[in-house]
Amino acid sequence: RVGRVLRDVADKFVHLSSVCGVDYLGLGLEPRYAVVYHLYSPSMKRRLTLKVPVEESDPLVPSMIEVWPTANWHERETKDMFGINFSGHPYLEPLLLPEENADLKPLLKKEAAVKSRENLRSPPPEPEQVGV
Repeated sequence: RVGRVLRDVADKFVHLSSVCGVDYLGLGLEPRYAVVYHLYSPSMKRRLTLKVPVEESDPLVPSMIEVWPTANWHERETKDMFGINFSGHPYLEPLLLPEENADLKPLLKKEAAVKSRENLRSPPPEPEQVGV
């Protein structure tokens, strides 16, 4: 519904530039995932970013294909990379990954990777002074 209002009523955001997923693991944000829509209004010469929070337990958001047909491949890519499903999408088949790797979600952060990044941010230990 928000998409239709932005396209038809509000500021005529008729162009969908991109759709992408975000994984906030390690940043302390809830919910863990989001779907981000980048919109453009040629008449207003304005850009808008629409962020839709997505629950980790049920990664599902409504498809925007009926509002912006270009959402088709963007949503399929987001499904491939993050495992986020889009209700109402007419053909949510893998776009980038082969069928045998359908369970692989390459852009999801892993707990171990986040912890190793946190270790990189911590200051190095103070060197011990020997013989002073």
